[in-house]
Amino acid sequence: MPSPALIIALVALFAATGGVSYGLATGSVDSREIKNNTVRSKDLRNNSARSRDIRNRTLRYRDVKCPPGNERYARACFEQNVRGAANFDSASNSCAGDDGRLPTASELLAFRNVGGITLANQEMSSNVEHSGATFRYITVSDNGTLNRIAVNQNRQYRCVYSMDG
Repeated sequence: MPSPALIIALVALFAATGGVSYGLATGSVDSREIKNNTVRSKDLRNNSARSRDIRNRTLRYRDVKCPPGNERYARACFEQNVRGAANFDSASNSCAGDDGRLPTASELLAFRNVGGITLANQEMSSNVEHSGATFRYITVSDNGTLNRIAVNQNRQYRCVYSMDG
């Protein structure tokens, strides 16, 4: 007849190995089984963490890289190359469809000083002004000249993507 101590030891052994085999059988580990602050960047497969997996405002600015074809500047990713000409509404919607926006005139004025960046002639900004029923947007040229263009007029543009989440 087995002793009570042996029975308790066997129950404990089966419980302990059963938990491990359950984890191995499911092939996954969830957050209840991970100690806080123990998963490091090198523990994650490349391109496996998505923005929805990361709490807002928890990444540091220096940890974020812009996608290829974009230049990191002023806490944003600016497209390095200008897009084809479009009217203000189409350009604004195109940037928004890509989760971006048109840059402000002041951002374009500063961004043109980044090495290797040349603004298009009268590149579109997000700044709009109106006088009566007339709406115009501000354009910025590489030499720093600002112009006012009717919103239905086509100009080249680039999009900007926020790094603030």
